Amino acid sequence: MKTLTKWRPLSLMVALVFTAMMILPAVSLAAQPTVGLGTTSTFAILAGTTITNTGPTTINGSAGGDVGLFPGTAFTGQAQVTLSGAVHVNDPVASVAKDDLVTAYDDAAGRTPVTYCD
Repeated sequence: MKTLTKWRPLSLMVALVFTAMMILPAVSLAAQPTVGLGTTSTFAILAGTTITNTGPTTINGSAGGDVGLFPGTAFTGQAQVTLSGAVHVNDPVASVAKDDLVTAYDDAAGRTPVTYCD
């Protein structure tokens, strides 16, 4: 009888902890939403002042093959570029894409780092 009496507090504690684990909600961490790229999602290259190409180049991609430059106007080596999208140099499309790029960067930079636990 004495042996059972010694184990009774331990077994009650285990039962209490198990019950609490079942009743209390589990803490889960949701993944952060993706960064919205806006109109930048169709651009393979998006620059600010100059784009320099130094040889035969192919620009394409599943996300987009556009090339954008704003506010600059210098796209050297453009004649040697084969691309699947359009070239936007210092035009409204490139301007909006650059604004969207700044917005996406600010969104990503302002996020709290996620810590993953195993």
